[in-house]
Amino acid sequence: MNKNTIEENRTFRLYSLVNNLLKMKIQVSYLSHFGKVRKNNEDSLLVQDELISEANMEEPITKVLESDKLLLAVADGMGGHTKGEVASRKVLEILKDNSGKLDQKKQVQKTFNDARMVLNDIVKEDKKSLGLGTTVSGMFISPEKATIFSCGDSRVYRLNGNHLEKLTIDHSLVQGLYESGIIAEEEMRTHPQKNIITSSISGDMTNNKPLLSYREIIPQKGNVFLICTDGLWESMTALELYDCVTKEGISEKISSLKNKSLRNYGRDNISIIYVEILEI
Repeated sequence: MNKNTIEENRTFRLYSLVNNLLKMKIQVSYLSHFGKVRKNNEDSLLVQDELISEANMEEPITKVLESDKLLLAVADGMGGHTKGEVASRKVLEILKDNSGKLDQKKQVQKTFNDARMVLNDIVKEDKKSLGLGTTVSGMFISPEKATIFSCGDSRVYRLNGNHLEKLTIDHSLVQGLYESGIIAEEEMRTHPQKNIITSSISGDMTNNKPLLSYREIIPQKGNVFLICTDGLWESMTALELYDCVTKEGISEKISSLKNKSLRNYGRDNISIIYVEILEI
């Protein structure tokens, strides 16, 4: 074996060692469901490279992922608008294609803006699609940091002691009422105008750029996150949400969330991603 080959082998072993040290081990469980009333599902969800759209899953998918970066997101095609499922799927496709750029605020905003332009292009080709749009929420995790992002009223939560901490800020009429002190936070989910959102990623042929809720955190071993559409969080109290997330068994947590949502409400599509950092 010549010197060059020996040096190449050493370099490869060193690269493999460093790469393995940087890899995270993250357990995920996810599900998307029609709900009790809807005949279709306008939600989509993304777990790394797997994009699920228009699904009616009775049981969650649970797996452990090992990677140096991980993208997770849900999108809720706007109810009552044409082709909501097209919008939610297309926006998550664009996020997936730009996943390497989602660790900076300006890049997330640019990706949202680019997605809006793509939806506008769809409308140009099919005028009946005017108004198609979607909310989105998600997170991009690397060993150094996690970026949390949303537009609309889909949410990201973190388990924090004896409660779930909301990491995103809704773009909705009821969020404004809550911030103004007119209603309590728990009233947001039952208010008559809870479905009025103030921003989304939409093909509306305007120059209105999507608003962005964004924050960065340092991910730690044992962190638990919940990413969901409004079909879930509007259907139960904060305590009920917490009780489901803290049940034994990861698949049982998701099944409990789905079943509780269907019993309590079930009028909207439901999409859920449960995330637990095992090693980082």
